[in-house]
Amino acid sequence: YANNEKCVQLLSEKNVGILPLLTSTGKTPKATDLSFNTELHNVHGGKNKKYENPYFPRPHPRDLIDNFIVRHFARPVQYTVGSFIAKNADDVPSGLDACLSESPLFNMFKQ
Repeated sequence: YANNEKCVQLLSEKNVGILPLLTSTGKTPKATDLSFNTELHNVHGGKNKKYENPYFPRPHPRDLIDNFIVRHFARPVQYTVGSFIAKNADDVPSGLDACLSESPLFNMFKQ
């Protein structure tokens, strides 16, 4: 079993990991899945499109616009960015505040 530390860093490293980039990109006005994917490739793709990170290999040119690859410990996995921004949104569903405020459990902790 190989050390997976570099792959974990790719996913979670502060400010530049895939998950932090998803969060920060999602907070920008008019964020899209394609802008998230572009940001990933800009950060992890290396200069002149030369992909230096062995855990972030370059997808086929026809897939580059909406795909990225993470080389996990078992094998590379290709991700399509459709709905990443929407699924990562931390929006509170409408009506949840009213529902919680009427809950006896909520009132118990409010005191």
